[in-house]
Amino acid sequence: MNDINEKPHYGKINPFTGIWVRTRETVRYVIEEKSFGYVMMLIVIAGIISSLVGAFDPEATAGFPIWGTLLMGIIIGPIAGIVGVAIISAIYLVIGKLFKGTSTYSEMFKAIGTTSIPSIWFAPILLVGYLAAPDLMAVDAEVEITPASMIIGGLMAIAGLVFTIWSILIQSKAIGEAHRFSSWKGFFTLLIPGVIGLVLLIALIIFLVATFMNFS
Repeated sequence: MNDINEKPHYGKINPFTGIWVRTRETVRYVIEEKSFGYVMMLIVIAGIISSLVGAFDPEATAGFPIWGTLLMGIIIGPIAGIVGVAIISAIYLVIGKLFKGTSTYSEMFKAIGTTSIPSIWFAPILLVGYLAAPDLMAVDAEVEITPASMIIGGLMAIAGLVFTIWSILIQSKAIGEAHRFSSWKGFFTLLIPGVIGLVLLIALIIFLVATFMNFS
């Protein structure tokens, strides 16, 4: 009789490449075989890279020296990434239970942490685009955007759209794998918090507008 507790044979899985096309298998591999330290490393790397790419936004970094922006990115990026993953993991854990999900918090944390990998890949693409067309980031209205920069900007926009859609698919599959249910249930687990947040935001805006009108 086979040991029912025997771990599955994963073969050669590289999470940095497998997450794109073998998402569920890769997420299960990370959950079963990788440590929290490995997942934290992914989140920290993604946080640093995202923050450093954001340093090229002149509107976000106005008034800050470049060294200060880079230092803040290296420190704040990882902290924000870890806190963010910790919070959304708890949210997806609770909502997934409504769909009969069986994930634990540690499994969900590892699953969501693994979905940081695509952003590690995509950030250098943005960086190359900014370096190739620096006028796209100009805040001065008098700066003329060249045709070449417009083409690069269009390609970056298309790449961003594809990346966003693919990231949603990856996250849906990751949530589904952690909870051991379908990717469709994973998608709705991902969607529900966004819908609730949007409704609350609209309600807050309506409340603030109504309050302002009453005082005017």
